[in-house]
Amino acid sequence: MVIGCSYSGNTEETLSAFGAGLERGVRTAAVTTGGKLAALAQEEGVPLVRFDYQSSPRAAMGYSFTLLLGLLHRLGLLRDYSADVEEAAQVMEAWQAEIGPAVPAARNAAKSQAGRLAGRLPVVYGAGFLAAVANRWKTQFNENSKHWAFFEVLPELNHNAVVGLGIPQSVRDQVTVLMLRSSMDHPRVQVRWDVTEKLLRREGVTAETVQGRGKSKLAHMLSLIHFNDYVSFYLAMLNGADPSPVEAIAFLKQRLAEAGAEIA
Repeated sequence: MVIGCSYSGNTEETLSAFGAGLERGVRTAAVTTGGKLAALAQEEGVPLVRFDYQSSPRAAMGYSFTLLLGLLHRLGLLRDYSADVEEAAQVMEAWQAEIGPAVPAARNAAKSQAGRLAGRLPVVYGAGFLAAVANRWKTQFNENSKHWAFFEVLPELNHNAVVGLGIPQSVRDQVTVLMLRSSMDHPRVQVRWDVTEKLLRREGVTAETVQGRGKSKLAHMLSLIHFNDYVSFYLAMLNGADPSPVEAIAFLKQRLAEAGAEIA
């Protein structure tokens, strides 16, 4: 099955994969606000979940993600996650009371972390169900904060990245590793986290742990995403950057469109 999910409905890679699914005759569906993806889904008569939320795509993640959950449940591919979503929302609301703009930095973990990251290179570690969350943290630092960042996945990083932690020293001294952990991580992953942290400390690499909150994996995922949305926003303020525009991406899309026209 192919589900095309694109905020604008015009994402090149999504349209390509969706079109390939249609050509092969597999089950297809689309989640989008409109664009070419919606038009194609309507033209082909396949299920279309359409929503209307004016924002940057990254700010509409709540819509895209929960609609995908609902669609997959309706298709019989996932259980009903309504209770988990409700719990996650409650956890995020409670955490927001601690990290919102009105809370001073001395009592605000998100502002404090942003302050520690200013002028440094964040490298985000995630494992299992939090691996994609680590990727989200990386992209939020890029897009919101206009800041270089990278992510690594455990246990894979234990097979390579840990060997190169100390060199070059000039980079090591500017890196902060952010370890996204959960009490629901697999027991062996918990051991790997502890050993990996020891290796980081041994090599003189600054490392911080951020724990997910809640009773479900979904709550841990969404609460960590929510926390980082604030961290990346505060880091943008420290960088003197406007979180909204992504001029480099607009430039890239324009050049890709021009290149496509030239090839045609």
